[in-house]
Amino acid sequence: MPIPESLLRLLKNRPPARTVGVAASRLALAQLAGLYVRKATLPAVAVQDIRLATPWRTGARIYTPPGAGPFPMFVYFHGGGWVRGDLDLGDGICASLARAACCIVVSIDYSLAPEVKFPGQVEEGYAAIAWLRERAADFHADPAQLAVGGDSSGANLAAALCLFLREQGAPPPVCQILFNPVLDLTADYQKDGPFSDPFLTAEDMAFYADCYLPERQAAANPLASPLLANTLAGLPPALIITADGDPLQQDGERYAARLREEGVFARLQSYAGVMHGFVSLVGLVEEADAAASLAAQYLGESFAGGSVSSTRRQAGIKTRAIRQ
Repeated sequence: MPIPESLLRLLKNRPPARTVGVAASRLALAQLAGLYVRKATLPAVAVQDIRLATPWRTGARIYTPPGAGPFPMFVYFHGGGWVRGDLDLGDGICASLARAACCIVVSIDYSLAPEVKFPGQVEEGYAAIAWLRERAADFHADPAQLAVGGDSSGANLAAALCLFLREQGAPPPVCQILFNPVLDLTADYQKDGPFSDPFLTAEDMAFYADCYLPERQAAANPLASPLLANTLAGLPPALIITADGDPLQQDGERYAARLREEGVFARLQSYAGVMHGFVSLVGLVEEADAAASLAAQYLGESFAGGSVSSTRRQAGIKTRAIRQ
C-alpha cells in the first residue's frame, strides 16, 4: 500500500501556505483529511465528541474500545503546524490505537495559531490533562495510567507538556509517543537546502513557526523547542517514530539521543519511503499501519508494565493487532 499517487499529485502542486494564507491552508488540509483519512477502513470503536469544562472550553474526541474498563488513557494532539488540522485528521491513528492497545484515546482539538500563540496551546493542553485526570471515571478511564503523544506539531506539544508537567510537579505521563516530531524551532530551515518532502517545505515550516510564536526569540523557550531544555532527565520514556523522507527526521533522532544520554528510555523507529505526517494515513499506507501497530504495542507494554493486563485478556485484544 504505497502513498496514493493522487495524494502526491495534490501535494506537489499545492501553493505555499504563506502564499494562500491561513484560511485556505486550513481548508486544503481539511479536504485532504476528508479524502484520505475519513474514508479509510478503521477499527470499530465507540466515538464521542465532548467539550472539556476548562477555561479554554477545549473540544475533544474520545475513542473507547470494547470492554468494561477502566481503561488506560492516551491523550493525542493532532498535527498541522499549530495553524491547521482538527479532530478528523487524527481519526485513523486514534481509532487504531484505541482498539489495538485497548485504551481510551482522547484527541484534543486545541486552539490554533495565529489566533492563539505560544504558550497558549501548552497551557491549554495542561488544563486538558488536569481535567481528564479529574474526570477520568466519567468515561471509564484510569487517571493513574495516562500517556501523551501526537503527530508533528502535536508531538511538539506532547513533548512540551512532559516538560511542563515536570515543572509543575504534576504526575508524569506513563510514556510519550511522538510521530514525526518538530522539536527545535530555532533551526534554520533553509540551511540544508529546500525540503524535498511533498507534505512539508522549508517555506511552510517557517510560516508555521511565524504564526505560532509571538516573536522569534520565543523559539529558544524549551516549551517551544523541547530539544533546548537544560535537562531531559526525569521525563517519561519515549517512542519516537520518524520517516526517512521527512525533513524533520533529525529532530526525532536528536531527541532520542538526548533522552538516552540523560537516563531516559527512548526507542527510535524510522520508516522508509514515506513523508512527514504519514501516520495520518492509517488504513491506506502499510508503513502507517506498521507505525500504529508499534505504537499500540508500546502503549500496551507501558500501561501494563511489560505484561498483558486483565482488561486486555477479557477483551480478547492482541496489542499488536490493528484490525480484528
